[in-house]
Amino acid sequence: MREAKMAVTDARGDPQPLQLEALPAELSAIVAQRADFTRARISDALALQTDFTDATLRDADFRGADLRNTVFLGARMENADLSGADLAGATLTGAVLTGAQLARAQFDDTDLRGAIVEADALPDGLHQRCRLPPPAEDVRRRLDDILAAHRVWVDSDSRQGQRADLSDADLGGLRLAGAKLPAALMTRCRLHGAELSNAELAMAQLGFADLREARLAGADLRGASLQRAVLAGADLAGADLGPLTHVEDDARSWAANLERAKLAGACLRGAVLRRARLTGAELAGSDLRGADLREADLRQAELGGARLDGARLKGALTEGAASAPRA
Repeated sequence: MREAKMAVTDARGDPQPLQLEALPAELSAIVAQRADFTRARISDALALQTDFTDATLRDADFRGADLRNTVFLGARMENADLSGADLAGATLTGAVLTGAQLARAQFDDTDLRGAIVEADALPDGLHQRCRLPPPAEDVRRRLDDILAAHRVWVDSDSRQGQRADLSDADLGGLRLAGAKLPAALMTRCRLHGAELSNAELAMAQLGFADLREARLAGADLRGASLQRAVLAGADLAGADLGPLTHVEDDARSWAANLERAKLAGACLRGAVLRRARLTGAELAGSDLRGADLREADLRQAELGGARLDGARLKGALTEGAASAPRA
């Protein structure tokens, strides 16, 4: 959806600009999932209850737009201009808003949990007006106790202790190398720049997590759910994102879920991604050299500029992938 210019030809056949009256767009209740609105001009538009799930809205102009109850789930909105827009009741879970302009925007009852946005870009007093993660200090103060109770829960086969629930927690920058968090609940958890090398995260629920520039080298992520997680620039070298097979029944297994995950520029060198679900994942510029991608689902994935030297792709599904490799 781009700006266009129209022209008519005069009597001599020369093109002349056609002047049209510019009116606000009416986009209410449309379904625009995965649509590309890069640099689109939607200022002052009516877009109530519109579904922009997984849409690309980079550099889009939404100034003064009515976006009440609109869904931006997992949308890419870098550098979008939302100045003066009404986002009351909107869902921005998993939306990437880095560089976005948010001055004078309305956020009444807006769901910002899991959104990637600079704190200084948001207006003051949001905690009383919209849904935000809890303050970082609340969880960090109890983190050692949470991890200890989770270890007991794992070792006792869930009969004792308590399963770790770190959903919406802000653990950015923490050193958690070797942490034992299999099957932990970490949906929308902020782990930007966290140290998680060799961590045990098999079957962990990490959907919509902020893992930008996190260090996950050698981590055990078998069967983990990373749907729509943001892992741009993360280090996953040698990580195991293969299927988790039931110990007593080889027929039962759980593939790692990275559908619509954002892995641009991530290091996956030597990583195991066998049978991983990577449908629609953003892998542009990623390092996949020597990675095991056998039987992985890469349909509709973005692979432009990805390094795939020595990667194993036998049986991988690549239909619709941008710059799809040959299996």
